[in-house]
Amino acid sequence: MPKFLFDECFGHKVVTAISNLVKFHKSPCEVFHMKDLGYLGIADGIWTSQIGQEYILITSDRARKNGGDKLPVICKNKKITTVLLSKAMHNQNQFYKASAIISLWDKFLTIESQPVGDQYILKYSDKRNAQLIKKM
Repeated sequence: MPKFLFDECFGHKVVTAISNLVKFHKSPCEVFHMKDLGYLGIADGIWTSQIGQEYILITSDRARKNGGDKLPVICKNKKITTVLLSKAMHNQNQFYKASAIISLWDKFLTIESQPVGDQYILKYSDKRNAQLIKKM
């Protein structure tokens, strides 16, 4: 069963809403926010070691403000499967981010069957439609 972990770039309330909504999907999964696992405020290098490869991380964090290794690089090195929001998607309000994720939920569920450590981008294909693509 896939486990999705949303980082601090998403509000806890919107992640809870996504979690409650996907319970109606035919395929079971688990959805968590960093707060649920007690990882708020912990450095990326530490919590990524603790979660291992068990979760599919959904983030828009590029570690541009705090310096250090960028989260996508940390995840790639630790083989943590990651979905990274594009800049345009990151700049949307929480409703539109959640809508994009829900609209592609069937595709999100297929990530678990792909090689561990793959990275994906969630972006807009045009002004209204989101797409999930594997980063090469």
